[in-house]
Amino acid sequence: MTSLKSRLLKGVLVGSTTVLVVSSLILYALIRRTLQSEFDGSLVLRARSLAALVEHDEDGIDFELAESQGSDRTSFPLGDHYRITRSDGTAIAETRLFREQSLERAQDISRSPIFQTATIGEYESTRLVWMTLSPRDEFPEGMEHETAQIEIVVGRDLAPLLATLAQV
Repeated sequence: MTSLKSRLLKGVLVGSTTVLVVSSLILYALIRRTLQSEFDGSLVLRARSLAALVEHDEDGIDFELAESQGSDRTSFPLGDHYRITRSDGTAIAETRLFREQSLERAQDISRSPIFQTATIGEYESTRLVWMTLSPRDEFPEGMEHETAQIEIVVGRDLAPLLATLAQV
């Protein structure tokens, strides 16, 4: 027969351990969700900034960064990779990794942004955001024109985010 003191001590230890484990799991889940949300937000910002560099004028749709940096970009700052296409699917600009890889287009991209995680090239887990956006109109004032739509996919390696989560 065990004493009341040892049973109470055992109950307190089990209860404390359970509370500690559950609160740690909840905290980890909240940190993971917050970091993932910030990561996704940065991808959306990158896609919007790329869309701001696409202009639609009488000559068609042009990507300004391709003209200033050369069309054979390997990646964007922060290791981002991107592909910008017209609504008919023809490429306007893309980084080498996305040119060499065939990306399976996200379903129903009109509900953008759409997030996916995929294996691309040497990157085991790449987070992708697919968006449909409008390029900057550069038509003379009063000139009639159709509103153009472009599709942008931006991807970034998840390894730094996963390394941060591993330290939590």
